[in-house]
Amino acid sequence: MAPTEGQGDELDARGSSYTNHVSFTAQQNSLEAQAWRLLMANRITEHLPLINNAVDTTYADDDPATDTYPIGSTAKADWNNVGRNHRRMDDADQDSRMPWRDDNGVEYATFSYPVPCATCIGNETTTVMESTVTLQAALAYAKAGHADWAWEALDALFAVQGSNGFVPRYRYRPGNTTDNNNDTTIEGETTFFQGSFPLWTLFGTMPEKYLPPPTSLGWKAGLKASGRLSAPPLHATIALDIFYESNQTDYDVSRLLTNFNRIYRYHEFLHTRVMHGCTANSGGGEVPCFNVLHPWETLIEPNSPLWTDALAPISKLISQRNWSIGFVVPPQVKQEFDHPSEEVYTSMLFLLDCMSNVTSRCDKKNATHDEYGDDDDFCHDPSISLEEQILVHCPFAMLDVGYAAILSKANTDLLQMAQILRGLHQQSKALRTALTQVEVWQQQSQAILSSLWQDGSSNRTTSSFFSKSILFPPGPNRTFSLGNATTRSLALPIAYNFLAMWDDNDLPQLQMDAATNQLLQREGEFSFNCDGFPLWSVGGCNMYSSRANALEKRGDFSSSVYPFLNHMISSGLSRHGALGIGHFLVTTTLSMICSFRNMMEQAFDLESTCLTQNVTFARAYHHRTGLPVSLSECGITSTETAAAVYNMMIPDKPYDYSPEPPIRNSWVIVLIAVELVVAFSIGVSFLILSLNLMRRLKADNDGDAFVQMLRSNQDTLTDLYDKDGYFCWEDDMKISPTSAADDEHALPPEQQSLTGEQRQREPNAAETPTQDDDIYNKFASALNPLNYIPENKE
Repeated sequence: MAPTEGQGDELDARGSSYTNHVSFTAQQNSLEAQAWRLLMANRITEHLPLINNAVDTTYADDDPATDTYPIGSTAKADWNNVGRNHRRMDDADQDSRMPWRDDNGVEYATFSYPVPCATCIGNETTTVMESTVTLQAALAYAKAGHADWAWEALDALFAVQGSNGFVPRYRYRPGNTTDNNNDTTIEGETTFFQGSFPLWTLFGTMPEKYLPPPTSLGWKAGLKASGRLSAPPLHATIALDIFYESNQTDYDVSRLLTNFNRIYRYHEFLHTRVMHGCTANSGGGEVPCFNVLHPWETLIEPNSPLWTDALAPISKLISQRNWSIGFVVPPQVKQEFDHPSEEVYTSMLFLLDCMSNVTSRCDKKNATHDEYGDDDDFCHDPSISLEEQILVHCPFAMLDVGYAAILSKANTDLLQMAQILRGLHQQSKALRTALTQVEVWQQQSQAILSSLWQDGSSNRTTSSFFSKSILFPPGPNRTFSLGNATTRSLALPIAYNFLAMWDDNDLPQLQMDAATNQLLQREGEFSFNCDGFPLWSVGGCNMYSSRANALEKRGDFSSSVYPFLNHMISSGLSRHGALGIGHFLVTTTLSMICSFRNMMEQAFDLESTCLTQNVTFARAYHHRTGLPVSLSECGITSTETAAAVYNMMIPDKPYDYSPEPPIRNSWVIVLIAVELVVAFSIGVSFLILSLNLMRRLKADNDGDAFVQMLRSNQDTLTDLYDKDGYFCWEDDMKISPTSAADDEHALPPEQQSLTGEQRQREPNAAETPTQDDDIYNKFASALNPLNYIPENKE
């Protein structure tokens, strides 16, 4: 039967945590309570028919642990698809939800996840799922005690993961579920946006390896994705935090294991196919070092002044080719607060169109002959990746600070996930190999982030982390050369540069001082301690009344305050020891959302205050007034902001990982019991052996003829003593044992008259044994009869 809307509650029976950390009954209007209500309202559950059953499979009954379940059970991990040198399972994934059938026998897949804002709910055309929003909301679910909801959100997100590990930024429900390849249309015309969000129709088709495997739920349900537009790699960090917030039951461990496998493949894709030019052995600079191919792969707002600088070569290329947008951009897109200038937005759409042409050409099913040439070998050379083919024709790439920092921390967290799982599955050779590989990636990502630091002492500029744009020289036939590419630092005062502190690894004190100084400065181009509410997305406080104001009126940029960005930067500051600035950033952000105008005079208590009926969770706020910059329904119901507020207000659950023995507890008990049995057996054996040896020794002594002879010839005490208590060896000699050495009558007659000194001077005293010597020897022998054999008296 079909699952109900509350089926997430039933997952508690499988062991997932379902205990609320926070109770909202006392303060229904508290800020965290209102944020949670919006997160609940923006969470949807969809039931999609499986329309692409290309692989004939037989499903077992609704038991996710059944071995015949073709999607794969989360209770069992196949570590063979971890690592490049191990067998892959590209035709299988490990979704936590299995298909179910209605009364007509039609199979459905169920997905539950958050949507970016309220307007995305109830639209019959499509539903947008954005990666970063989903991950932030999933962390909030886990903090509220719903770790099962968090794992479900990750399952929905990874449902569109490609066979090669690629994870797109956007995921879409199909517009027409009767045909997997049917475009989304409105009144017969293809539409490319839902509100201000781009639709999958804007990105074109992709090669097979960038699509979900044919036996996955995502492929069978006809899910769509954002082409080659990749997601910021926050997945490992959020998955690890979800596990920390959960009860660490067997179900949670199995979900951590499944998501480790997925995230490992994504990181492998990023390091081997995208950023392989960043390694030391990349082939002498044949491919430049970059991490993004399009501005929408970063977290930088579209109207940032950085894009005016970074996309200048693309604007020039558009003018040379006389390219124009082939459709009408909807008014709701142009009216968004973060919509950039026409020149910048045209450059962004040009890159999307260029990427779409390259990926469609590389897709054998949709091969076309267009301006990119008529070469049959196009995109089929195994030594040239799709990413390199895109660069040859679409000359834009960037090494983004935020993306690099997010990946560096993600590698650290992925390594922690591997260490936790290794404590449970140390016998897995594939896992040990994966752990070693993640350590290599961690070092590489740290080196990439460090390379973006620019010391301004030599050229009199501000020292900071700056992104770099890649400049490609022209090549033959309207292509561009990769081997001779150069880089240019984008030294602009934008708040996203502070995302370098998101990385967990320690930054040099010089770099931390430079970053915190910018946050405290009130003057200068790179000052961010400005009037109003921090953190301005564009710095330069003293410039705002002149040049910056003119640029804003012209539409080149507009400084706003993004709660999600403030949350990430404050977290990074706190991890690096700048607790005061980090706490101040959190407090002022929450104060702004609570509509406290004079925030410096408000005694703001994160635990209980901000009780108001007028809280709106906008994606961005005005840097001076603190009001939402957009009053549209989507503009004031942002899931991203609600999740950021909730995650800032609810402290992280403390978790201290210590490696456990590499075997299960039950086996430890069995091993201890076996050891006790063995030790007891050894003790009993030694006792029996000792008793047996003592018995045999007694028997041997009783049968020894020599010992019997000694015993028969041994004098008794009666033989040695007479009735007067004297030693008796001869009939004419009696010596008292107490006076044998002192009485003179005990000496022979010829020596009794001599003194002790005279007796010592006798010539024969030292040469011949005296009667005293004989008496002493007999006395000593009497004390040890075994050493004395009496002489024959005859």
